[in-house]
Amino acid sequence: MKIYPPELISVAGWTECHYRIEFETPGLASENLLLAVSDTFSDWTSSRMEAPVMASLFLAMALGEPIRVTGPISPRFHYGMRQICNYFHMWYPNQLSRVDLLCDEFEQGSTKASNVATCFSAGVDTFYTLWSQQSDREPLTSHQINYGLFVHGFDISLDDYALYDRLAHIYEDSLAQVQVRLVRCRTNIRSLIESKVDWMTLHGAAIQAVGLFLQSGLTRLFIPSTNRVSLLNPPIGSNPYTDPLSATESLEFIHHGCEASRIQKIQAIADWPLAQKNLRVCFQTIDDYPNCGHCPKCHKVMAPLWILDRLHLFTTFPPNFDPSTMHAECFDSIDMSRYAPEQTYAEELSTLAESMGPKLRSRIPFPINKRDDHWIHRVFRRASI
Repeated sequence: MKIYPPELISVAGWTECHYRIEFETPGLASENLLLAVSDTFSDWTSSRMEAPVMASLFLAMALGEPIRVTGPISPRFHYGMRQICNYFHMWYPNQLSRVDLLCDEFEQGSTKASNVATCFSAGVDTFYTLWSQQSDREPLTSHQINYGLFVHGFDISLDDYALYDRLAHIYEDSLAQVQVRLVRCRTNIRSLIESKVDWMTLHGAAIQAVGLFLQSGLTRLFIPSTNRVSLLNPPIGSNPYTDPLSATESLEFIHHGCEASRIQKIQAIADWPLAQKNLRVCFQTIDDYPNCGHCPKCHKVMAPLWILDRLHLFTTFPPNFDPSTMHAECFDSIDMSRYAPEQTYAEELSTLAESMGPKLRSRIPFPINKRDDHWIHRVFRRASI
């Protein structure tokens, strides 16, 4: 896949960037990617290539094609994009492939803007984020939202100009009451890619692409969440969600390696001499070895190395490993009690209704639901599809 530099035009109050995309897959005709913003915010647009790359990433992954661009790419973006590929390939290995991003050079992005925005669709998630970042709740002006990006082409069809325009006028007036300006945006990302990649998988990249398109005018973009973290995984103290929040202006934290299992990591380092001579996974020692070779932690590492015929190269383990003596603990099932409980909408609504007392309870037309103790199995079943 090759993405060409944008053609910038002004049409009927909109500043539009058109990117031509050519494919390597036989039989696929070239496509036109559109990113646009109202002329009022035309100085926010960026001619850099991060926006079209982000917009096209999942299409490239679905097709298994590398992305080629002319011009520089932010090195931080380049690294982050590769991590995104790793994660989504892990989650959807049969649908999305890892792909390379090939560019002429690296060049750091820079902006002097101090504007903070949120994606705005007028939904519950959007309003919760907007509410949370008001000045009476958020003391840092650097995190107070003063713009809302309302994107035509996400949940409103690009063909429905009247609906989008009508809602935009309403939201402009409403947001002005809390000193937030509406930014009208437009893109064909969804209509261009949804036939290849489900929107629920694609929509995060689409939002980020719009933000990158406007990076000359933005310093921070809030993306309201859809789900709570408890619906995604059971975080431990170090996790990809909270580690980056510890960053300062001069120090960034990168939570690395979530795309690989322990066995996949062992496979990756199995032929690395530095690991073969220094690997230590155990808190015990025996004779001259830093690993005891008998505990579950040792066995969980030694078994994959034995299967790979690499264990004899790892001199930090005692010799004569017998896989028939592996601890039963190595094969324990996942302990579901570790996972935080999560309520369905029906369960949470019922709990709220019950808490309001019997008078209200008697007027509620829907049944009160009991707790579903098998929610975690539903989550895991969904994640494995």
